[in-house]
Amino acid sequence: MPTRLRLCLALASSALLVSSVATTATAETATSPTYASVQGTVVDETGSPVAGAQLVLQHGDSRYATSTDADGTYGLAGLASGSWVADFSADYVPDPRTLTLTAGTTTAAQPLVARPGATVSGRIVVAGGLPDGAVAYASLTVPGSQVERSASAAADGTWTTTGIPAGRTTVTLTAGGSETVTRTLDVAAGAATASTGTVTLRRAYDISGQVQLPEPIGPHDSLSSWRADLHAATSSGSPTGPTLRWVPMRLGAGDQWASYSLDGIVAGRYVVRVVETYQGTSRAALQKTVTVTNRDLDLGAPMISVGAPISGTAYDGSLTVLDEGEVTAFDVPCTGATPVLTYGVWGAVHRDGTFSVPTQRGHCYALTTAAPGYYFKGSEAVGDLLHVRAGTAHVKAHPRLWARVSGTSARLPYGQRSLIVHVTPYGRATSPDGGSITLRTGGRTIGSARVTHGRAVVRLSAPLLPGTRTISATWGGTTSYAPVNTSFTVRIAPVATHGTVSVGRATSAGATVTVRATTALRPAGPLILDVDYTRTARATAHLEGGVWVATVRMQHVPTGRHSVLLVRSGNGQVLSTSTVHRVTVSATRSGHWTFWR
Repeated sequence: MPTRLRLCLALASSALLVSSVATTATAETATSPTYASVQGTVVDETGSPVAGAQLVLQHGDSRYATSTDADGTYGLAGLASGSWVADFSADYVPDPRTLTLTAGTTTAAQPLVARPGATVSGRIVVAGGLPDGAVAYASLTVPGSQVERSASAAADGTWTTTGIPAGRTTVTLTAGGSETVTRTLDVAAGAATASTGTVTLRRAYDISGQVQLPEPIGPHDSLSSWRADLHAATSSGSPTGPTLRWVPMRLGAGDQWASYSLDGIVAGRYVVRVVETYQGTSRAALQKTVTVTNRDLDLGAPMISVGAPISGTAYDGSLTVLDEGEVTAFDVPCTGATPVLTYGVWGAVHRDGTFSVPTQRGHCYALTTAAPGYYFKGSEAVGDLLHVRAGTAHVKAHPRLWARVSGTSARLPYGQRSLIVHVTPYGRATSPDGGSITLRTGGRTIGSARVTHGRAVVRLSAPLLPGTRTISATWGGTTSYAPVNTSFTVRIAPVATHGTVSVGRATSAGATVTVRATTALRPAGPLILDVDYTRTARATAHLEGGVWVATVRMQHVPTGRHSVLLVRSGNGQVLSTSTVHRVTVSATRSGHWTFWR
């Protein structure tokens, strides 16, 4: 919004610098080799000198005000060389004179002719009353002049100014703490007066705030220009219509903070934006919908992005979309090893899972994701989120995925030398590949293996004893999956007794019945042989060739059919044995039977 020049009707007789953006010059003598001087007169239509006429000399953004002496003359020194315009600032219709000034010389200006114009007036009423100390005034842009006229309102709100030429005049009415209203006034040729009538100004308020950047702006990003602007808001909170206000913002090399203030805003619903323009392309770095009611608004100091932010959707370790939490971006080198993550910039996760993290154009970031209650899960960056470039959209941000480790539920025979372990992801993640699983029981490591497609076959260093065994499992995870420490149980079946019953050929003294029983583990008690429930024999097992062997014999078994009972108690690791065999003792042949229990 261009800065307007407002001049009071009563100006000091000495030269004053009146523009807030004017170039400051030091008045010197007319003979200064650095600066130029000007002298001139003001006369009325009869050629008589006019005393006290108020003038402005303008050169670009430099403006100097002066007034004529009693003899109608004026003079100014210490002016820059170049083209200047001299004109009335009040009381008379415009009569601009173009002057070409040269350093070290004094230029004589053509006389300005003071001609009366129309008197324009009006009244300003401030809704709710004018605040204490505030001033109401009118600023007029008149035809044929580059100089804006100004008039302060009296206590009752009335204002008056003279010397307005015929034609269309734009009148801007404002007051402290109120809105600014513009009216167009057509002054008829030869008219002595014109009026805007009574104009009511609504109370107005300021919207102010600051923005901060993730880090100070570097030389490359200092090419950006920044502004804050204001738009009316739709019912959905989107900007609509033309820009109502805008102010530039200073964010240059080395800056990390900037402030803005949008003033003169009446009650209503608006959208405030902070806009970055870079290489001809503009984007809204911040957009906020606000409602102005009866007070000024301070929008705080949110962090914004230099260049487009990193944005996407956040998930937890089961790839379920989050509806709260945060995503943090840590500035890291774009290539090479990732340093220890210390300080990052975070962005909130919205109800629909989306997020946006402010970043710095051209930088790379490691991302971590955390849901409430699971912050420890997001304390390390995921492998594919280690070098995300600023401005990347549609990022699928999640902590290292979660998986469960389990063993087989089937009952396993004693002596099995491997265990199949499953690594199952939660949610919709794919089965993991990589990472080693180590199994322990009873404080000793019993095997390890690499996970392939969610499955590991662990070769055991020794068979597990019969019974229900608790296995501790440790999986180191991968770059995408978090480590797992858990335990599960496996059931190992007790061992059975294998054996043979042998009957030799009978002699006159009878035959010998021999039972040989073997077990993989030490049995609880002796092997008992009972023939026909009348005679018994027993033998204790001993270790032989890695197995436990018990051999029991009964001699002098007469010929004929006999019942042979084999009995042995169990102990949890070895099954109990109780089996009956019908054998025939004959003088002509021997017999041989096997059993398993």
